[in-house]
Amino acid sequence: MRFLYLVPPICSFLLISAHFQRAGLTVVALFCLGIPFILIIKHPLSVRFVQLSLFLACVEWLRTLFSYVSYYNELGVSWVRLACILAAVIVLTLCSLFIFEKKSVRLRYGIFTEKETNGGVLR
Repeated sequence: MRFLYLVPPICSFLLISAHFQRAGLTVVALFCLGIPFILIIKHPLSVRFVQLSLFLACVEWLRTLFSYVSYYNELGVSWVRLACILAAVIVLTLCSLFIFEKKSVRLRYGIFTEKETNGGVLR
């Protein structure tokens, strides 16, 4: 059942990959498709790399949102629906980022906070 925690991050990477593919950046799209496979490695650095990638995806979605809203304003077209869709994608990506802070996921990848350890021994 722990695999279900990885569904939102995988969906987030599929969306950002499609975004880059639509922009003609095939190499970047393929790279984004490969990022979730890093989670096969049960190491804290693999989780941190995926979290960093999800954060950068959020930044890209925000950049895209502001860029498209500006473009739609120049055309005089309503941009509300576009903003709602991209806001939902940003929220999904942010939620995917914070999924890795759940205790069961942290235990799986060996990520412990100072509170969870007592002199190097797990509570």
